[in-house]
Amino acid sequence: MVLRLRIKVCYSGRCLEGLGIANSGFAGREPEVVLSQALAGDLLGETPSVVLVERVLTDDD
Repeated sequence: MVLRLRIKVCYSGRCLEGLGIANSGFAGREPEVVLSQALAGDLLGETPSVVLVERVLTDDD
């Protein structure tokens, strides 16, 4: 099993997207993917107000 994390941070119509992948070896603890608000603000030029994290568990290797 593979845990795929899709992260999307948006502000004023501009978005950053990221992807994290972990195999089943994380022993029940979900890995964390962290994009700090300060870094997102630097990349987008503003402080983001929405952070969406989507987690999908698939059978892909």
